[in-house]
Amino acid sequence: MKNSIIKIVSVLTLGLLLFSCEDELNVENTNDVKLDVNKTETSDELINMSKGLFKSWWISTYHINKIDNPSIVLLLMADAGSCSWGNWGMYDLSAEPRLPFNNIVSYSNAAITNGYFKAIMANISSCNKII
Repeated sequence: MKNSIIKIVSVLTLGLLLFSCEDELNVENTNDVKLDVNKTETSDELINMSKGLFKSWWISTYHINKIDNPSIVLLLMADAGSCSWGNWGMYDLSAEPRLPFNNIVSYSNAAITNGYFKAIMANISSCNKII
């Protein structure tokens, strides 16, 4: 009796596994994004653009002479260096206990994040052109 129940259950399970997958499950994705490829750039232009991507990212992230560069502020936030608190919002971003981040448009030191993220987004858009 026990042996016949095991056989029946195994045959039903095998039948479900073999016959449950139909071609009706292959449905066309109507939400598929169709991207328009920009064919105006030649391959040489794209190669030259890709050669300068890392340099432009490096300059926008670590170049010390840019006013909208967050590297000095990040140095102070990590307590790896010290500086007067009057520059680039250093007091706001490195005071302890930590103050909440001021994300108001009229914040006097908003250039720290605005310029940095605009430069990073410009790099990302260049990468998307190449891809």
